[in-house]
Amino acid sequence: MSEDINPQKFDKLQETCRTLYIVYALGAVLQFFDDTMLAGMFAIAAAGFIAGRNKAKFRGTIFESHLRWMIRSLWIGGVFMIPATLLLTMLLLFAFTDLGALVHAFMSRDTDVIMGAVQNYLAANMTRLSVITGLVTALPVAWFVHRCWRGYELLRGGLPVDNVTSWI
Repeated sequence: MSEDINPQKFDKLQETCRTLYIVYALGAVLQFFDDTMLAGMFAIAAAGFIAGRNKAKFRGTIFESHLRWMIRSLWIGGVFMIPATLLLTMLLLFAFTDLGALVHAFMSRDTDVIMGAVQNYLAANMTRLSVITGLVTALPVAWFVHRCWRGYELLRGGLPVDNVTSWI
């Protein structure tokens, strides 16, 4: 296990895990803001790619569980959290905003009518859109940051992730 690797390799693996946790958490937070959403997605994707690519280097160490934890966080977020967030957002938008004029405009297939309807919809519902999307996206962001923090704390203590299959 970890005790069998030399101290320099141990420190390098630990530093890699620490950096990946920080990039993951930063990416999650960046996704919460409109101006940095794509940068956050890119950061998480890049960290996930690096984690997946380096699994073999971490095999047989306590850090293997940390990489599995991070990769699993990415999959849970991408396969469950993002679709659930989009679905909940859409349901709330349908429930708390008036989409009738917008739907009618799209059925007309007239670009000018559609653009006018979109502008009117946004002007009339901007506060509701901001509140709904802010509240709904805060939940998965908080979940992701929590997972990063939990893994990071275990890493700082020199401990493996005890249950990598946990959703929390």
